[in-house]
Amino acid sequence: SRWEAPRSCARDCEPGTGTYPLLPRERAIVELLAKGHTDETAARELDLSRRTVGYALGGLMSRL
Repeated sequence: SRWEAPRSCARDCEPGTGTYPLLPRERAIVELLAKGHTDETAARELDLSRRTVGYALGGLMSRL
C-alpha cells in the first residue's frame, strides 16, 4: 500500500503551538519510546499489553 501525503500542520495541529495533540496514553508511550524503550518494555512500564501499545502507535501514524 502507498503512504498518504503528509498533512499540513496549519490544518491539523493545535492552534498557535505547531504541535499535534496527543492523548495522555499516546504521550506516555511516545515519551517512553523516545527514551529508548521498545513497544514491549513501554507496555510493561505502563501496565498495558504490547498489542495496546501497537494499536496506539498505529492510530498515531494514521492520524498524523
